Amino acid sequence: MQAKLSGSLAGRRKKVLSQGYAKPLSGLYCIGILGWQGIKMGLRTGIQKSLEARLGNKAIACLASVIVLPLMVVRLWLKAQTVAAQVKIPDLDQTKLKALLEKQCPIPREEAVIAYSNPPSLALSVIMPVYNSAAYLHQTVMSVLEQQTNHQFELICINDGSSDESGSLLQDLSNDSRVVVIHKVNGGIARARNTGLEVARGRWIMFLDSDDLLVPGAIDLMMQRALQEDVDIIAANFFSFSDLAYPGFSPLGSELFHVMDSVGAYSQIKDGFPWGKLYRRELWRNVRFPAGYQFEDSIIKTLLFPMADRIAVTEAAVVGYRVHQKSITSTLNKSPNAGVFVLWLVDKLISEYQRLGLSKDIVFSQMVVQHLTRYLTIRLQHMPMSTLSAVFAYARNSAQSLNVNDFSNHYEQNAWKALVRGRFAHWYFYSSLASLGR
Repeated sequence: MQAKLSGSLAGRRKKVLSQGYAKPLSGLYCIGILGWQGIKMGLRTGIQKSLEARLGNKAIACLASVIVLPLMVVRLWLKAQTVAAQVKIPDLDQTKLKALLEKQCPIPREEAVIAYSNPPSLALSVIMPVYNSAAYLHQTVMSVLEQQTNHQFELICINDGSSDESGSLLQDLSNDSRVVVIHKVNGGIARARNTGLEVARGRWIMFLDSDDLLVPGAIDLMMQRALQEDVDIIAANFFSFSDLAYPGFSPLGSELFHVMDSVGAYSQIKDGFPWGKLYRRELWRNVRFPAGYQFEDSIIKTLLFPMADRIAVTEAAVVGYRVHQKSITSTLNKSPNAGVFVLWLVDKLISEYQRLGLSKDIVFSQMVVQHLTRYLTIRLQHMPMSTLSAVFAYARNSAQSLNVNDFSNHYEQNAWKALVRGRFAHWYFYSSLASLGR
């Protein structure tokens, strides 16, 4: 949807009203225009791909998107208007807004970066935080230990205060000399990963969640290509599977690698997951996961990528991502504080850019825009209206203080302009479209 949509829509609506037609007619006219824009958008968004995956036919999916998208666009517009009518933006400066939001969701305290305690003596360290994963733990660990490779590796398992049988299972599995087990009090997944980084002995670093699976051949493929291409990061793909259906395994898929810089990789890679990637050890020398934050893995694309000179991207699926109701990803967005954490995370990332001396380039601009538009909108769904109003005001003030000129698409550009101007309905609408068409 082009930036001219809101302007042309407003102009046409004004013309209808000036000719003396009733307001309901002008409303229907607006909806009609939005529906037409939805048809145009339906031919180039992720919805068509989703329909294609479900229906198994590209032509039918294309036709279905022409019908579905206008309805979705109209629904988003009406929802944006409904929510906007309830929003009462507080007339407070940024300091007072921060104090107000901190009462509901305190900013996590800063934690120092602890240096590596061990020199590099192995090819690879696989770091795996563990918390109440007894049901899946053996499968996950064995998916690593059964890798056929000549590259020496260790599997660092950090038991983050599990209350189930995870701790004892890890002790049994630690009979393998490649398994390093660390038990600690519960401190969250970021601190667990950081603990693994502190003791890692690998020249390369990889992460894996304790309910996922490493695809056979993953280590060999990624390590060989990292050395051949002389890159700093390998970013691979993943596939999803239900916890009710253990995969018999086949993906990797295409082993074609494309080497690019951080800007190209940021645009190419849609996810920011730490797993499914291989990192040169030096990248983590002064960087750690922000402890206490939600969505802490945002640092991968926003901090690690800009620090890398060369990044190799491949469609080969090296991780099996287990989908189940208890997974962290499925519950975070339902938190009433999720939107506030997005604000704190953006502030944290901006301060990290300054601390690390990173250039505020295209990656920085797109990071800020995406967090304060599409990501923030997704995480407002379970938030009280008074908090939502304060969150929007804080995001607006942040946007007004930043000089941002790079956008990945027109939806985000329109959403950003609406945010800077304090126009909630348009910001909500375009941000939602940006999420729809990513």
